[in-house]
Amino acid sequence: MPSKPWIKTFARPHTIQRISFLWVFFTTGAKQDKRIHINEMLILPGEGKYDYYMHEDEWLGCLSKLGDYLMERSDKVLEKDFNKITSRYEKVALEVFNKDLSSWSNIKLINWFKKYSKAYAEFAFYSFAPWSIDLVLAPRLFEELGKVDAKQANHWYETICTATIINRMGQQQFDLLKLAIHPDERKFKDHIKKYFWIPIYNLGDKPWEVEDFKKMLDDIENPQEELDEKQAEFIKRLQEYKKTIEEIKPLKYLKHLIEVVHLFTHLRDERVDRWRLVLYYIEPFYRELSKRSNLSLNQVTNLLDDEIISLLEGKKSPEDLQARTKMHAITCRKGEIKIYTEPNEIENLRLKELGGSKLEVSELKGTGAFRGVVQGRARVIKAPAELNDLLQGEILVAHHTSPSYVVAMKRAAAIVTDEGGITSHAAIVSRELKIPCVTATRDGSGMIKTGDLIEVNADRGIVRILKKT
Repeated sequence: MPSKPWIKTFARPHTIQRISFLWVFFTTGAKQDKRIHINEMLILPGEGKYDYYMHEDEWLGCLSKLGDYLMERSDKVLEKDFNKITSRYEKVALEVFNKDLSSWSNIKLINWFKKYSKAYAEFAFYSFAPWSIDLVLAPRLFEELGKVDAKQANHWYETICTATIINRMGQQQFDLLKLAIHPDERKFKDHIKKYFWIPIYNLGDKPWEVEDFKKMLDDIENPQEELDEKQAEFIKRLQEYKKTIEEIKPLKYLKHLIEVVHLFTHLRDERVDRWRLVLYYIEPFYRELSKRSNLSLNQVTNLLDDEIISLLEGKKSPEDLQARTKMHAITCRKGEIKIYTEPNEIENLRLKELGGSKLEVSELKGTGAFRGVVQGRARVIKAPAELNDLLQGEILVAHHTSPSYVVAMKRAAAIVTDEGGITSHAAIVSRELKIPCVTATRDGSGMIKTGDLIEVNADRGIVRILKKT
């Protein structure tokens, strides 16, 4: 076993290029503040995803410094900075979208890629920020609210940590309901242009097409009733938030803490939405690189940044590139990135760093996001394609949830996630649906199996495995 134990911080499907924004945290430190820095990370292949491990003291130390940075600035300054950085990020991405890249020289492509990598690294700060909210600032907020009124603290906390601004996925649903009520061919075409990019999560993912939107419309049964309910829900959220602030009457520090935490209930979704759109814009660059190098799209998206530049300079691709597309592991140690591709090498790395097989556990601890206690059969969802398997009344267990999970979440009796916190997608949707939710169990989707009888006690943030299948 390693001298410093690892903890699993999150899990994602990925290509090496998709996660290249991470490298800045392990080399120079965040562009905004070099103190926001981590020395080591371990990435190992998991079930349908890659698991990211860090040393707990480093991970929490990094997030604590990030939280300090956020608290040193007003919510208005943070929002303005976020919009400036993401706009710059999008602007650079658009330079290769709908352009004749075949006419660009290799030098021109290199210069664009360097500019894009710089913009991506700057954007990385806001990719990490929600973890600081969930693990540092939100717990601090709960503690401060308890000092004001212990009985009201839970209600206030949930209200503050629920978004009062509609995200782009939510707006898409609003607009689609309006189209279902008042069909209009021109507006339907405009709707497609506005929201086609939503399902994109990796380079090469397919955007929504006409038939996808038509199916969504066909699935709507009572559009006016659903629209009225959604509009009423958001009006209620805003009114409840204003009422909560009036009840708390926060002084300067608590007021600022509330504003920063509440800001990220919106920005955590907005950052992902704008990132998805950028992935769509930059795909032509990787397709052009694929043509010039005679490599597949999957191969070029599994290159490191300096390897892409080397390829455009006329050098050969890494010998292990094809193997990377099948499976790989990565270590980052004090700025040095190493990729492993041999199955035996990866398994030896896993054993060396994590030890032997997982211990059987009967209880998992996490963060209660919406209160309640429920017992039921677990349904472990590893990928969105499995969501149709979730039966009415089962307990949804997943790494994390996203907008594509919402329809299935309505069938769940409770929700359990490995990641997230009080402002995460799973937490917010559980409060909308009023079903118990426990987030941040770290490895709930690994320890719990489909069919297990489990108890979700969101009042205490505990998930118990009552009977294994």
